[in-house]
Amino acid sequence: MRAVKYFVNDRICIEDRDPENRFPMKDTWAITDPFGRCLNGDLEFEYEPMPSNRNDAFLARCRFSLEKAQRVAATFSDSTEDTET
Repeated sequence: MRAVKYFVNDRICIEDRDPENRFPMKDTWAITDPFGRCLNGDLEFEYEPMPSNRNDAFLARCRFSLEKAQRVAATFSDSTEDTET
């Protein structure tokens, strides 16, 4: 058994979008918020379409390896902490 969701803080979490490991060579981790949006590599949120409507461009922007998702989430958290003070 492995974790499929990591809470980064009260605003974002990292979720595995392939918990059954059907695509083991793909980057399947998403950084999500409670409103159904995904964080992309530019640290901007965008609406996450239904699975059948997710194109390759969306997946390239919003899916990461676990390690990269952790780095992007940390960068986002650090950048939002700076704006809240």
